[in-house]
Amino acid sequence: MNEIVKVVLSLSLSGSILALFVLVLKPLIRHKVSKSIQFLLWIVVVFRFLLPFSFESSFINELFYNRDVINHPISSQNPITQNSDSIDKTLDSTDPNYSINLSELSESSKSNNSSNSSVEAQTSGFHGNVAHSQTISWEHFIANLKDLLNRYALYIWILGILTVLIYNLAVYIRFIKQIKKSNIPTTDEQNQVLNNLLNGRYKLKLFLNPYVETPMLIGVASPMVIIPDIDFSERQLKYILLHEINHMKRFDIAVKWLTTIAQSIHWFNPLMYLVRKEINHACELACDEAVIKSLSEKEKQDYGDTLIDVAAVGKHHIGALQATMYEEKKSLKDRLIAIMNHKKKSKAIILLSVVLFVSVIAGALYLGAGIGMSANTPNIYISAEYENTKTAVIGTYSWNSVHADSVSPLDMKYKPDNVVNISSRQQLSISTQKLKIDRKYDFTLKSLKVYKDGKKVQFESPETSIMNGVLYCQAPIDSGEYIYEVILGFKDRGQVSYYFVVRVDMMTFDLNRISKFRTPYVGDAPKVSDLAQNLPPPEKSFNQRYISLETNKRPYGLTMFYELKYDGTYVSEWPLIKRGDGSYSNLQKNALVLFCMIDNVDKVTFAFRKSPSDGKLDEAKYDSKFTFLRSDYERYGDLFVLGKDLHRLLGVLEGKNIDIKAIDDANNINKQEFSNEEIMAASAVIEEYFRAVKAKDEKAILKTLTPRYSGPNVRLYGDETVTLISSQGNSDDPMRYSYVQNGRGKINGTNVENVIVFKVKYNVHYPKGVVTGPLNEGDYSDWNVILVRKDKNSPWLIDDQGY
Repeated sequence: MNEIVKVVLSLSLSGSILALFVLVLKPLIRHKVSKSIQFLLWIVVVFRFLLPFSFESSFINELFYNRDVINHPISSQNPITQNSDSIDKTLDSTDPNYSINLSELSESSKSNNSSNSSVEAQTSGFHGNVAHSQTISWEHFIANLKDLLNRYALYIWILGILTVLIYNLAVYIRFIKQIKKSNIPTTDEQNQVLNNLLNGRYKLKLFLNPYVETPMLIGVASPMVIIPDIDFSERQLKYILLHEINHMKRFDIAVKWLTTIAQSIHWFNPLMYLVRKEINHACELACDEAVIKSLSEKEKQDYGDTLIDVAAVGKHHIGALQATMYEEKKSLKDRLIAIMNHKKKSKAIILLSVVLFVSVIAGALYLGAGIGMSANTPNIYISAEYENTKTAVIGTYSWNSVHADSVSPLDMKYKPDNVVNISSRQQLSISTQKLKIDRKYDFTLKSLKVYKDGKKVQFESPETSIMNGVLYCQAPIDSGEYIYEVILGFKDRGQVSYYFVVRVDMMTFDLNRISKFRTPYVGDAPKVSDLAQNLPPPEKSFNQRYISLETNKRPYGLTMFYELKYDGTYVSEWPLIKRGDGSYSNLQKNALVLFCMIDNVDKVTFAFRKSPSDGKLDEAKYDSKFTFLRSDYERYGDLFVLGKDLHRLLGVLEGKNIDIKAIDDANNINKQEFSNEEIMAASAVIEEYFRAVKAKDEKAILKTLTPRYSGPNVRLYGDETVTLISSQGNSDDPMRYSYVQNGRGKINGTNVENVIVFKVKYNVHYPKGVVTGPLNEGDYSDWNVILVRKDKNSPWLIDDQGY
């Protein structure tokens, strides 16, 4: 059956069941529940006819789709294909879905007459089989008829929609044209009555018309009230207009349009015509109730008299797309009784009305519609405290009778979104919901397997539990990378395998991003700060908040300050981190990354405090500190080179056994030497530079510098006196390679053989009474001065300097 037709039929059945339920309730609530609530119940029914919104587990969806079974499961790796030679030709006339083309059967019989003649001779005497063959032929006829209906049902349904909808629209358009042609402007007195009732809050036009026999409201965007060209009294006109204004306020015309659309869609359902009649009647009762709720008993009597007066001249119902004050005389009795019996509802009745309305909505949702079963298996999401929610990879599954195979979880390729980083013993939460709006599935745990280093592992942990659709399990105790295979069973749908990675007390480094902030100098505060912020926290409960730089003299240092993520005080064991545990290993890895990314930093310190700070750095509160020296990492060879090879650096961080020093030696890293003459020439440039700065000789200074310093806004010297104490060149200084591969040398295309770095010591002194400038007074040690040249025959010039 066509899926669109199937959805329409499911909506029709769902709406019909809900409509019958409301019809059964009607005599029980007619004189008790508010007319507005009764009207709303019918609006819910209309929406149930219209909206294909449904949960997969709804009654109607289960009814329409739960029996659709694929008899031959397919595999994503080994799909089953069928052709005319492989299909079983055995016929079963008892199968209700069995059908065969009679003409094809006849042709087949003719072609086989000769071969079956002996069989016919043997069976010609058995006349008792004639009735049975006639029954089979009748079943074949019915089957073919069903096949035709299935094939053309969509076109028949569309034809019906167009017929009903076009008819209603044609009648309405013709009616509107006639009305507008014959409308007569109202008098000033009549307009004044309307304006008084509107009180300037709504735009509504009023016309007289000799061809209408009952007051009515037409139009949604530009509503207008049409009343018969009769001499109504001011009292009658007031109640007529009150009635139509309330229709406008309640958007009753829009409801009538929706009902007409629903009737057009479900033109084949006779109950829909009854629903339309009921909703029109309920609409008038609700409108009457809205009018009289603020009227006195005398005014209610007058309003009822007005209805009777209008009914006296009304002869027939004009249309369904306008709100008329009078529709049928036989409905007038219900309306008059409702008007005279109207009284304020008690709190109990109001509560009953609310419960009834909510119950009908719940019933509409329970019934649902035939939307089909999802072909997609649900995702599961893994979350842990202080961690972003991650998504599992879907493996082998059997879902709604469809089977698909997957590779082993050990062979699966995982993305960062499939990796959860947690601490040992931390609890994992597994659910089919990432957001509250996501569909929540109920499931059972069929199997949970954990692998490490390619082998299945067992570890002591509390029993897993499922509460409110969430599976809770505990992470392993030992640090390392684990692969989880979780098999969940979903009632009436099948079971699904999910794979994901859990990294216990391990950190994930985004080295591509971290390397963007690489710098030669620990004094480069912006880049060092960015590096600190992009390092993963060594312990989940703490955040990095401040940094402190030590750049006055060797050893140059960096301190990173961590504080508690949440308000309160850390109450667990302190110091937080101990040598040998996973968090200490994380500190070592962070220190290694910093040594690789900051060329001249000599020591890195990580400091922790038990509570959040108040926005200011108070170093005394950070009473748990861990310091690492660059010399601690000599086994990894040249850290500058390691920092440039992110693949190898990641291997070291992940604990892979890589002999970095051997690789560096094999590649002849840092073997570029300078002759004594070359070093002396560079040293002479530095001496001349400091002499010229001390003498404040601008021309002489510029002769020692590259052209980039000759710009108009370059500060060459200040009030301070700068005196050179010593300088020392070093061919193996990693700053050379940092300059070429990551600094200005990369921009200028400078070769490493044309770069030399000197460690300089100098003194800064300010004359008495002079305010201190950008440099602090005192000695500066291990100040980096980078000199470059075009080639070996060109002079050295200073291109950069600093820590």
